[in-house]
Amino acid sequence: MTNVSIAVLSAAEFEIARKLISELSAHLSYDDWLDCRYGTFMGRSLGGDDAHLVTVSLGPFLGWCDARGLRPSESALDAFALDLSRGEDARQAVVSSASSLLCAVPSTDRKPRSISRSHGPKSASRSIGVDL
Repeated sequence: MTNVSIAVLSAAEFEIARKLISELSAHLSYDDWLDCRYGTFMGRSLGGDDAHLVTVSLGPFLGWCDARGLRPSESALDAFALDLSRGEDARQAVVSSASSLLCAVPSTDRKPRSISRSHGPKSASRSIGVDL
């Protein structure tokens, strides 16, 4: 099962983001965009993925893109949401473990890449196009 995060912005931040993220300007309204996001969520969930809607803030997202040299896009927004959700999972693990482990477990622990060819994610998740 593939973990998928579908990013959602607030209505106020969506209006600002429309000027910065070209894909968002294709939607007639915030409600139209939310319907598409929810449709993506439902499609991925029904397809067997472990999908989550993740509310993100525009400022930290733009900083995240800048730090990685990425153009702000809807796929980058989803990659940021996935990065956030992974960080939350790691923070929850640290909080629930012994306090002596606090420094030993980083909150953004990443898996090493394998040199063998994996089966890879499903084709719909390949659209993210961001190497985390």
